[in-house]
Amino acid sequence: MNKQEAKNRLEDILAELDELGREAQRLVADHFPEEIDQALAYGVFTFGSSCNPYDTTLAKLVDDLGSDD
Repeated sequence: MNKQEAKNRLEDILAELDELGREAQRLVADHFPEEIDQALAYGVFTFGSSCNPYDTTLAKLVDDLGSDD
C-alpha cells in the first residue's frame, strides 16, 4: 500500500465512523429518547472529528496529510 492508498483508506474509515455515529444517534433517539438532547449537545455521536478547531482528530490528521506517494 502506498501513501495515497493509505490516505484513501483513512478517508474510508472516516466515512465509516460517520455512518456509525448516525446509527448510534438513531439507536439512542429510538430507544433512549430522554438522553438524545444531551448527547447531541456534547457531540457524542461525532467520531473522528470535532467542531473545536483546537482538537486533534483523525479527520484533521487526514486533512493535513499530503497526497504525494
